[in-house]
Amino acid sequence: MEFLIGGSDTSAFTIIMAIIMLLQNPEKLKNLRIELESAFPILQNRVISSEHEDDLFLPSHDILKSLKYLNAVIDETLRLFPVTLGGIMRQTTEDTIISNHLIPKDTIVSASVWRLHRSKQIWGQDVDEFVPERWFDLNPKIRSDAYYPFGSGSRLCIGNNFAMMEIRIMLSSLIGNFNFFVKKDEDLQIVQFITPSLRSKKFEVEVTRLRESKSNNTTNA
Repeated sequence: MEFLIGGSDTSAFTIIMAIIMLLQNPEKLKNLRIELESAFPILQNRVISSEHEDDLFLPSHDILKSLKYLNAVIDETLRLFPVTLGGIMRQTTEDTIISNHLIPKDTIVSASVWRLHRSKQIWGQDVDEFVPERWFDLNPKIRSDAYYPFGSGSRLCIGNNFAMMEIRIMLSSLIGNFNFFVKKDEDLQIVQFITPSLRSKKFEVEVTRLRESKSNNTTNA
């Protein structure tokens, strides 16, 4: 049950929040679509005919894993909305001193991943904004020391690589096949039980097939 919940709810939450962030930042969505169209020429001037409405674009992960902007969108989503909001708990096996603070043996401790990922001291004044571009020239030390979407070290999530593959394929497939329109202002407050989710349990959008016109190069939904 733990693997079922951890391996499905977490990836779904990340995909949902990535789409929401892209919808709230149309320029970022446009940049992602441009990258996908460059990597997959089939998306350029694509027409969906009535006879082939079920002909969906299915990307190759071998190409997706090297797409700079797609991976930056995912990293930025995981930074803003880590699935381990409160941190990963550990129990001390002996009396331990950290920064002159005594932590007695058998104490359960946890560092907040949410606060770490949103530290202005580490990430800058725009820490609460969705900025995939920050990952292009990010100091490698920040990625290794202050970014823990899947944990770290010997306890790194064993589903790390599978989750990233799943998120890349699902997100690029959704963006490559559909247009999303927000119907109204939605509640984005996050709550956590075992895994995080929207407090409202919903985010309503209108979804239509993406259709490219060869004649005038315009996108019609």
